[in-house]
Amino acid sequence: MTAIVEFSVLPLGTPGTSARQYVAKALKALRDAGYSYQLTPMSTIVEAPTIVEALKAVTVAHNALFEEGIQRVVTCLLYT
Repeated sequence: MTAIVEFSVLPLGTPGTSARQYVAKALKALRDAGYSYQLTPMSTIVEAPTIVEALKAVTVAHNALFEEGIQRVVTCLLYT
């Protein structure tokens, strides 16, 4: 069964108000891991063969921000 997840990763404690560089890093991590996605103004949508695979994609994006030195990351997820 195909799983579709919509998620946002939010870096906390950044030096400025823009999250652009962190969003770009998360998207690059998704691309590098072989996931296709659809970017919207407020979230990213990933379709995968299973929920497990979809959650792996979310984990890749989430962890990409920690690799950038962010201490706290909030990830909001909607599964349909």
